[in-house]
Amino acid sequence: MKTTSLLLARKIHDQLYPENEIQSKSDDFAVLLRNISLKNPDFTNLLSDYQSIEQQISFFRKDKEMLIKFPDIWKFQLNLEENKLKEIKQKLIAIGTENKFDMPAIFDSIDQETNKLTDLFK
Repeated sequence: MKTTSLLLARKIHDQLYPENEIQSKSDDFAVLLRNISLKNPDFTNLLSDYQSIEQQISFFRKDKEMLIKFPDIWKFQLNLEENKLKEIKQKLIAIGTENKFDMPAIFDSIDQETNKLTDLFK
């Protein structure tokens, strides 16, 4: 399943390299990140952080033992990571705005794509 961070990297890559459609179809996050870093290193750090936090959130959601034994701690930790993700999202929107990208539209399209993928697994 494609992660939000991969979809986000593709969308940003498409904005930075509109002429290079082939590489933006890559499922290799590292390749996309490398290409993005050549044009805008600020995006690279934030995308790496976004991916890391996204993976942490996924881990916490799957940790049923922690949820059962320590529900308050589980919820606190999950909220903490989700807040970090929101902060990074705001920074990405700010940098995108500086670069004349419509980042809110990019996030909306990613939400639509991930919702379609989620619906397939229901």
